[in-house]
Amino acid sequence: MKSLAGRCLLAVCLVAAGLSAASAEPDAVVAAIAKAKPAVVRVYYGGLLGTGFIVRPTGLVVTNSHVVEVACEVLDLARAFGREPEVHLTLTDGTPLKATIKACGNPKRLDLAFLQIEGDRADWPTLALRRGDPQIGETVIALGYPMNIGFTATEGIISGVDRSQFGDYALHHQTDAAINPGNSGGPLIDLDGRVVGVDTLKLVGTENMGFAITADTVLFALAKYDRKKTLDSGSIGVDLAVSDGHVVVYHVDPDGPADKAGLKRGDRITAVNGQALSGDPKEAIHQIGRAIKAAAPGETISLSVVRGGEFLDVHIDVGQDGDAVPTYHTYRPRGALAISPARPWAGVALEIDRELQAAGRALSTGR
Repeated sequence: MKSLAGRCLLAVCLVAAGLSAASAEPDAVVAAIAKAKPAVVRVYYGGLLGTGFIVRPTGLVVTNSHVVEVACEVLDLARAFGREPEVHLTLTDGTPLKATIKACGNPKRLDLAFLQIEGDRADWPTLALRRGDPQIGETVIALGYPMNIGFTATEGIISGVDRSQFGDYALHHQTDAAINPGNSGGPLIDLDGRVVGVDTLKLVGTENMGFAITADTVLFALAKYDRKKTLDSGSIGVDLAVSDGHVVVYHVDPDGPADKAGLKRGDRITAVNGQALSGDPKEAIHQIGRAIKAAAPGETISLSVVRGGEFLDVHIDVGQDGDAVPTYHTYRPRGALAISPARPWAGVALEIDRELQAAGRALSTGR
């Protein structure tokens, strides 16, 4: 009898412990939302509604460039007349603010924009950007203003990391947290209230497949902005592919920057700007892409290549990224309407992933 009672007591203790552990996570979610909420803003301009978040106490705001695309398109014209497009922001407590555009990425390349809140205040609440990848299965929370119904938080997990299908050097984390129109530009946070990504897109017609530009990409873009005050994309006019585990030049645009510098089809690339490429060919291609996009048009990058057994260094003056975009194909699951917004490749191509192709989710090699 005592043994049975002991077992029952143990079971009750275990259940109680389980309930205690289970109740800890909701409290952590609530705490993370409360910590991050003051730095989240509603973004509105030209009929487009989205979300943003403050990353610097001086009032620098991160959002998606497709959220303020209209303002970005008229920016140069407005400045020619001595004016700045004013973007309307609203804090989660309802306080209205105005902001100006500081830098816009091309939505088809790097879907990020930086805004500056007007005024001299230098103690704005901020969100920290988390370096490195979150863990698959880690709890995350998407914050934003979906469907213009007010501030909203949705909980989910990280479903995948560093997805490369939706941008140039902008990698994305995948999440099953609900992301809807209006969430764009909002923070995807961890349980410490740190930003792991910028909510950017979802696969229409699928169940809970959202994607957020990684925090590392945002940090990369901020460093470029600090250095050049621009997010303009550069290009060297090449497509790359993977052959026998090596990154090779697949195509060189005639009269493009790489062609003028002497890069040839079939060159095997071993390093960029003196840094050896990753042993993972796909990561190596993104390494090259990031180096190209880190350089503003007019700057020079170097590629170390092997050609016919000879080792060469090719120095290339980065050109302005043109409007022409290589065709981007994707398998469309049954019932899907589109991928929105579209994110084609620009100047960097990946070899078809045969495993994914066999699974019916193949992505093409660009061009």
